[in-house]
Amino acid sequence: MKNKTKKTILLSIIFATILAGMLFVSLNVKADKDDDDSVYGTLKIIYANYGDFDDDDVEDDIIIKAKLKLDIEDYAKSYWYLNLKLPSDKIFHFSFDATIRESDRTITIIITTFNTAEEPGWYKATLTGIFFMEDIDGYLILEDEIEFDPPGIGPGDPTASMEIIY
Repeated sequence: MKNKTKKTILLSIIFATILAGMLFVSLNVKADKDDDDSVYGTLKIIYANYGDFDDDDVEDDIIIKAKLKLDIEDYAKSYWYLNLKLPSDKIFHFSFDATIRESDRTITIIITTFNTAEEPGWYKATLTGIFFMEDIDGYLILEDEIEFDPPGIGPGDPTASMEIIY
C-alpha cells in the first residue's frame, strides 16, 4: 500500500511540474500589450493564388502575400514557417529566416512555392513568424492562415522563395 501512495505522490509532483512548465512557456509566447494598449505586431495573409511562376508552362505554383506590421526600434531576427495543406491532407513545409530592420510601417511578405499545386480542391496555407527582438523580453509569434482553391497538376519538386518588401 505504501508503494502505491508513493507512486501517486510522485506522479502528482511530475504532473504539477509539467503543468507549471507549460504555463511558463505559454506566458512567454503570448503577444503582450504595452502601456498604450497597442500590440507589438500583426500578420495578415491578404492574397493566395496559383499560376506559372517558374516558367515551366504549367500553372502549378502558388503565391502568397502577407502584410507584416512590427513596432520595433532596432531590428528583429525572424524565422518563418509556411505549411501548405493540400485537399488530400498532404502537407508541404517550408522555412525561411530573415532580419527585419527598424520599421514603423507595414512590410509586404511574398512567398512563392513552386510545383505545389498538385491537385484540385481547397488548400490551406498557414504562415507563422517568430521574432526575437530587444524591444520585448523574449519573442513574439504571429500567425495567420488562408484557404483557397488552385486547380492544377504539374511536374517538378516542391520548392519555395521568400521576398520582403519595405
